[in-house]
Amino acid sequence: MRIGVLGINYKSSDVSLREIFAKACQRIFTGSKWELFSINPVLLSTCNRTEMYFSSRDLAGAHSTLLQFLREEIPFGFEDRLYSMFGEECFNHLARVTSGLDSSILAETEIQQQVKKAYTVASSLFLLPSPIHFLFQKCLKIGKEVRSTFCTLRIVPTLENVIFQVCNSLFPDLREKKILFVGNSQINRKIISFFSKKMMKDMTLCTRWPASSERFAREYSLKLAGRSILSSWDQFSMVIFGSLEQDYLLRGEELENINMEENKVLLDLSIPRNVDPALARHPNITLLNIDQLSDLLGKRQDKYQQEAQQSEDLVRWLVEKQIAIFQEKESFKTPHFQGNVEMV
Repeated sequence: MRIGVLGINYKSSDVSLREIFAKACQRIFTGSKWELFSINPVLLSTCNRTEMYFSSRDLAGAHSTLLQFLREEIPFGFEDRLYSMFGEECFNHLARVTSGLDSSILAETEIQQQVKKAYTVASSLFLLPSPIHFLFQKCLKIGKEVRSTFCTLRIVPTLENVIFQVCNSLFPDLREKKILFVGNSQINRKIISFFSKKMMKDMTLCTRWPASSERFAREYSLKLAGRSILSSWDQFSMVIFGSLEQDYLLRGEELENINMEENKVLLDLSIPRNVDPALARHPNITLLNIDQLSDLLGKRQDKYQQEAQQSEDLVRWLVEKQIAIFQEKESFKTPHFQGNVEMV
């Protein structure tokens, strides 16, 4: 099966390199270079990983082309932090990713929607070859089947639970504190929902388009604000960043203008990061990124490893089954590289 993936994730590199790599891939993906080459990739970029999936008659050549594009965007050596997979290994990898088995947060549910969105966006931009359509459609199906089979994984400690515990340990009177959420993202919405159940009283959602979030705000008794509120972020005890912004929303230069006695907690869940790491130098600021929070979460997930291994076994079996189906279909076709196919 002529499929491949080139990527980087939380296991192969730290936040800093993942941030640079994600920005480089986004520039490549939205650029015009694809017009010169027969590579129409799918870009999957999340807080845990940035990966480009591709299909070609010449997988080695396509892989070399992608690497060359990246070398033109990143001015230092990075290749030793990347991973590449082809054929069945690539298929198995995406199936594990979609099932939440390759995430720092075991069995996370956001990744299913993120994979689907990446596939949908690429389908709207490029004429994707049939192996890529088959890969993504079947991996999304496998992800759903794994989650429905192993219901125990639904009670694995979540990121929002860990965030609440961390903040509660830093603020004994957490329910009385003002909290600002930056970005109307799926992860921020999940945290808001969780915090609401914990009877948090003063939460504000900062988004570029407040009007589009009015219904959600009414449901959870949120205050809504535009990006201008970031100029007074220090009026909040805790700020949680989950924006898709490509640049820092809070910068280190602001340290000179910060004069506060109360402790502040900044949680940066985004890749690329929304908060300049230099802000952590302030004695009253606790800044945690997604990797640091995932480390805390991982310690709470160890007891679910048996169910996780059983899920891994199921994924491998389902992948082998789907590859056999694909190969049987291909054997009845006239040998040529297939174009776009109807989504199922």
